[in-house]
Amino acid sequence: TAFTAINDDNINGSSDATLDTAAVGVYGDSNGELTVKLFSDVSLTEILEIGSNLTLDLNGHTISTTVTPAIRITGLEVFIDGSVEGSGITVNAPAGQKGTVLSVMDGSLSVNGGNYTANTSGAGTSTNQSQCLYAYNSTSLHVTNANITSIDVNNGSVNGVTGKTGSSIVLENTK
Repeated sequence: TAFTAINDDNINGSSDATLDTAAVGVYGDSNGELTVKLFSDVSLTEILEIGSNLTLDLNGHTISTTVTPAIRITGLEVFIDGSVEGSGITVNAPAGQKGTVLSVMDGSLSVNGGNYTANTSGAGTSTNQSQCLYAYNSTSLHVTNANITSIDVNNGSVNGVTGKTGSSIVLENTK
């Protein structure tokens, strides 16, 4: 079984594999809080969309992909735990595409620890700037103790963190 989207209606999502359930564990606690915990490094073939209250525990592992954004938050409250050494998410965007690791489209995202890297090649233009972390209108992004890196090998315009008007962004102990 695999899943591409995590939301209240569908935890096992589509038949198009992005995360193999052998690489992750899905746990619920007595309060109904859902945790997805990585047990090995994962390569995404599609955008991972999270639309419910959830903790994504990277558990010292990495998520890598060429799709952008790697993870799209579309609702409620999401927490990414990258506190175990070696945790991180990397996007190696195809030539000419902007690289985005985490995109908060609705709701809020809190990140604690980990390495978040957007590698691009020639994506940076005035209308198509690359950003590692992105917060859309009226969303919230709170990042603590993380390393954020945006690299364009062709020296295009890049941003580590970008927020639209009305978004709330807090960075603490973050490089």
